[in-house]
Amino acid sequence: MEPTGRTQSRTLALLVLIVTVAFALRWAPAQRMLPQLPEPDAFQVLHAQEWKNDPALVRHWEYAQRYPQLLTRILSVFPVREPQAHLTGAERLDDALECAAAPYQRARIVVLLLSLLALPLTWLVARRFTGPNGALIATWLIATSLLHALFSTQGRPHGVHLTAALFAVWSALRLVERATVARTALAVIAAATAMATLQNGVFTLAPLALALWFTPGSRLRRAAAAVALPLVAAALAFTLYPVLPTIDSSGIHLGGALSHNVFFRDFTFRGVFVAARWFFGHDPIMCVLFLVGLAWSVPWLFKHGRELVSGRRALVAVVLAYVGPYSLLMLISEDVYERFLLPLLPWCAILALQPLTTFVEQRARTSRPSVAARLITAAIALVLMMPLAVAARFAWVSAQPDTLQQAADWLVREAGTEPIVVTPGLTLPLLSSPSALASGRGDSTFESRVWFAWQLAHPSESGGFDLFGIPGTVAGSRPGHEEIDAWLAARAPRYVVFEVSRKMTMLPALNYLREWSAARGAVVHRSDGPVPERIELGLADYQSIEQFAVRIFGMRAFGPEIEIWRIAR
Repeated sequence: MEPTGRTQSRTLALLVLIVTVAFALRWAPAQRMLPQLPEPDAFQVLHAQEWKNDPALVRHWEYAQRYPQLLTRILSVFPVREPQAHLTGAERLDDALECAAAPYQRARIVVLLLSLLALPLTWLVARRFTGPNGALIATWLIATSLLHALFSTQGRPHGVHLTAALFAVWSALRLVERATVARTALAVIAAATAMATLQNGVFTLAPLALALWFTPGSRLRRAAAAVALPLVAAALAFTLYPVLPTIDSSGIHLGGALSHNVFFRDFTFRGVFVAARWFFGHDPIMCVLFLVGLAWSVPWLFKHGRELVSGRRALVAVVLAYVGPYSLLMLISEDVYERFLLPLLPWCAILALQPLTTFVEQRARTSRPSVAARLITAAIALVLMMPLAVAARFAWVSAQPDTLQQAADWLVREAGTEPIVVTPGLTLPLLSSPSALASGRGDSTFESRVWFAWQLAHPSESGGFDLFGIPGTVAGSRPGHEEIDAWLAARAPRYVVFEVSRKMTMLPALNYLREWSAARGAVVHRSDGPVPERIELGLADYQSIEQFAVRIFGMRAFGPEIEIWRIAR
């Protein structure tokens, strides 16, 4: 039965509602921890700052050879935000923080908007396999996905690549349905775009080639197109690569200095367990539904495998040309991170719906559904609402003052003009005094921090807190403690702000610093932060978060655990 105008309008309204909900769930996470602790590897933000000659660009980072430059070029369009003159007090601080955060804030908004385009694309793709109603449910699963929410709110390319890769496969599907010059050109450009956002866009070349093979014409013409046009797409993408990928005896090197590598030694076939742990840890409902759908679909694939070379079933073959090789690489390599799963999310959602779609179709053919069928329908609806609670909690925690902001607020109320010592790299959203800035100049642990680098580029002649960061060389000094003792004696701190994390306690002198503080004072503030688990490496909770969907309900703020010690005089 063809959908009526009313049905189409209702479907469109629901799709707009789902996208609106997704945007609302991601807005607060896109604002969090700026500028004091942004994601440390937003390399395209840094590269765009370099192109704009931004004086606040951090130092001691290698960023130019990590990723393709398409997103970098988009971000470089925005001008450098300059501070307003003649502001004082709280207004001056707020303006300075906004200026320092601006490159990351703009990048996150760009990434957010482009990442959300994956939702209508998911619907456009899914309706070919599940129908319009099933496609809405697949779109809902992406909208409420914690994994998608986490990476669509960072100034990194992973959420954008999901959209680009999905667009490339969708374009290939349309080419199979009806081959025209315009659709062929779009499919080539889409694959090039996927490769230009992230190196793993290379996997979109296979569905493009297969789609070209399925187009009408002689075998020679189809074979030539299937070989030549993917090469054209790759050549277009490579114009935006700072360094081309290479392969040697050790593995696949995706970029230049410090870029990601796929080492052959990691081909242990343990990736399936690593990927499953990351998937379940972020999106447990989708993961379970996916496993059920996979078990449901595998027998169908064996039964109908020969039918994938023609007709509507050829669409399944095109999808498998993308999903199969990408999944295989992840399954055989144990060097898998949760962000690698992002391009597979729409396909996991579609596969997860296969049993549900069959159940809905069977119920639709029944004039009077049984009580059991109604209970099952209610249970399904309840299960599908559970990811919303996880995503909403993520948004709520993101909206709370982070632990660094909490510490800064306490110091504003209590510290006055007394000297303050902070552990290496700890960046509080407070203005530093000229003497404090001067003491950090040349220290990589502070010049590599966004807020500190901005203040160095826009120094003030007066005002600010005497926030003295312990240099990395002092913090890493060997036992004996003469060096840190002398450094502390020269600053005579009234307060010591300590980041409690394994990263800090691994530095020899910092264990001594806590003992030194305990012998001379007491804890007067402890952050209301990530409980019940401590962030082991002291990162910003931006990736590699174990059991995140569960852990988020035990958290009240993002950021490392912070202690403030008041030293007795």
